[in-house]
Amino acid sequence: PFFNLTVLPLCLPLLLAMPFGPFLTWKRSDVKGVAQRLYSVAALAVAIALISSIISGHRNLWSAIAIGLGIWLVLGALAETGFRARLQWSKPADGFRRLMNLPRSNWGAMLGHLGVGVMVIGIAGASLRTELIKEMKPGETVELSGYSLKFDSLVREQGANYTQDVAVFEASQNGNFIAEIRPAKRIYPARQMPTTEAGIKTIGVSQLYLSVGEVRPNGVIVARLYHQPYILLIWIGTLIMAFGGALSLADRRLRIGAPKAARNIAVPAE
Repeated sequence: PFFNLTVLPLCLPLLLAMPFGPFLTWKRSDVKGVAQRLYSVAALAVAIALISSIISGHRNLWSAIAIGLGIWLVLGALAETGFRARLQWSKPADGFRRLMNLPRSNWGAMLGHLGVGVMVIGIAGASLRTELIKEMKPGETVELSGYSLKFDSLVREQGANYTQDVAVFEASQNGNFIAEIRPAKRIYPARQMPTTEAGIKTIGVSQLYLSVGEVRPNGVIVARLYHQPYILLIWIGTLIMAFGGALSLADRRLRIGAPKAARNIAVPAE
């Protein structure tokens, strides 16, 4: 709650203002003119936010707003680069040539803002997470976000310095087998320390995350099952931002050192 009350009021205005930044030049820009260039971007971002809210059944308004902000940042970054290369006023070949001749710092700025947008969409997906905590016996199947997860068996395995109970799950969607997921509960005899080894299956940019909470003598387990939509976009966005920063630093104009003041030369007295 403290995070939501303090960070969100600061971040939301910043994210709304971010696409304006690259369009503005020092002391010469017209904010109204920049806003006119971004009308179509804003309309598309709002439309996608509304569609996301409808698809999620209006169960999380903040996630829909965050997805709209992420799209706003991504499209705003692309629009700025397109305007800089004058793609809308030129032939495709000429526009592509100007696009390729843009300085690396411009590409770096675009990728930095685009990466923030991708990361925001990933964070919004985290709030759309669905989870299920359930006692399951071998052969039982549960449904989670359109996926069928069948608890097939419980297998005891011996490791180098541990013993583990592996819960074998079969994940499928619409009757089509996707993968076998094997979360485990480990016990290290030397210290009698139990640990949980999660089973993770990546599907696109989303993940199925399974863990075993408790193993009972009759083979029944307490399973914790999660579906994390768009979760990988958090890391993909971060990598895009890092690449954009590296690309900006590779710009020749930034690699040339700033001039140094000349040394004072002593003038001999006459």
